[in-house]
Amino acid sequence: MRESSGEPRIAPLDELPAELRALAGHSNLGRTLARHPALLRVFGGMGRWMLEGERVPLRQRVIVALRVGWRTRALYEFSQNQRRAPRAGLGPDDVRRLASPEGAAGFAGAEAVLVELVDELCARDALGEALWQRARGFWDEPALLELVMLVGFYRMLAGLLNAAGIQPEAGAPGWPEAVDQEEGR
Repeated sequence: MRESSGEPRIAPLDELPAELRALAGHSNLGRTLARHPALLRVFGGMGRWMLEGERVPLRQRVIVALRVGWRTRALYEFSQNQRRAPRAGLGPDDVRRLASPEGAAGFAGAEAVLVELVDELCARDALGEALWQRARGFWDEPALLELVMLVGFYRMLAGLLNAAGIQPEAGAPGWPEAVDQEEGR
């Protein structure tokens, strides 16, 4: 992974055309994607759907985003989802656990399986049969499809964030204390 210099490789636009302001918002991600308006439009729709979804509750969605953010060392992604964590019922200890090699420790049932699912997809781009069967005990097929797509979406986003050097906004939370980023992958 590229070591962050703190400087973006593709700088966010300072001045946005009027038709892109609502789509891009004030985020560095949106303002960077505004350099490619068609991509911003497509990404915006998909991103909104991934944030809200249909079959997977918010708490599980945020667990996925945080775990993928840590596994891919995408600070921007992790930071944004730390902000969502309290609304999803995740406390600081949960966030710290998701940013550690023992991510599933402290979680039970569906949430422990969810962390394993994220880890295995990040490591292999596949799920072993035993994990798939455990996941089927918690989610139906439409929810499993949504979860796998959600992991893939956040991995794709992490690749963009890391490659383009998109930086968190000023004042955004960083990594939790004692996080070992070398363990992420």
